[in-house]
Amino acid sequence: MNHEKVRRKQDDLNEAIDFIHWKEGFYADVLAGRTVYYSNLVGE
Repeated sequence: MNHEKVRRKQDDLNEAIDFIHWKEGFYADVLAGRTVYYSNLVGE
């Protein structure tokens, strides 16, 4: 695998990690009551 392909794969992985960190922060805010969350999948 050449350096450019490795760099692209690394960028893809970093984007995925950034999304996971964002999602963790979002759910932490929901659990702490700082963000209101409504699910269309879960009934009342």
